[in-house]
Amino acid sequence: MKSGRIKVRHHSPVQHHLTRVIGTMVIIASGIGLYYFGQQKAGFNMIEADENVAQLEKTIDELKEDKITLRDQLALVERSTQVDGQAYLEVKENLKALQQEILELREEVGFYRGIVAPRESSAGLRIDRLKITEAAGERLYHYNLVLTQVLKNHRNVRGKVTLLVEGLLNDRPKKLKMREVTVSKKRSMDFKFKYFQKFEGDLRLPKGFIPRQVIVEVNAHKRKKIQGAFDWPIGDANDGSKQTAKS
Repeated sequence: MKSGRIKVRHHSPVQHHLTRVIGTMVIIASGIGLYYFGQQKAGFNMIEADENVAQLEKTIDELKEDKITLRDQLALVERSTQVDGQAYLEVKENLKALQQEILELREEVGFYRGIVAPRESSAGLRIDRLKITEAAGERLYHYNLVLTQVLKNHRNVRGKVTLLVEGLLNDRPKKLKMREVTVSKKRSMDFKFKYFQKFEGDLRLPKGFIPRQVIVEVNAHKRKKIQGAFDWPIGDANDGSKQTAKS
């Protein structure tokens, strides 16, 4: 997560408050980074995840209070003729960054809460999220896929996952296989995990192709096939998705 840096030279309560807020955001980002690193090296720790959920929720509450204070101070800055325009813009940009930080933290809380305290309907192997964003390149997109497993015995699950992009090419229905759209030309992606696994990569769509939907198909060893349909454009986890299990 990226945090803004303040360059306001005026000595004011606004500057002092922003410095404290940005410092908090940096600490949060560092903590999450270290948590991911430890998780990859030592395995997912359910107790630690539960503690992280509680800590993240507490941090969100603190940041919400900071946002209210910052918004009030922003209103004062806006009315003040003694503070230059650059200072006002920097305060406004940092308020925007703080709001984004809160949103990202809420997503993390929701993700870990789903693992440590899942709903009955979310038990088993699932496509937790698929997000596709525009990348730096013509017809180039970046995908972020997460699979999760919530089981009492917590055994490893392994298998393959594939992507299929459906749409229109020259006004005719067209289905593009994973190797046809991924920059890496992969036919599928292998997975093996106990709690969750993340996949990232780039897609390049052919000229004239209008994407409508992405189909995610999960083939796990000794499990029913899982298929998820995500309408294009695809935002954060499960937006517009429909998951089915097949024998």
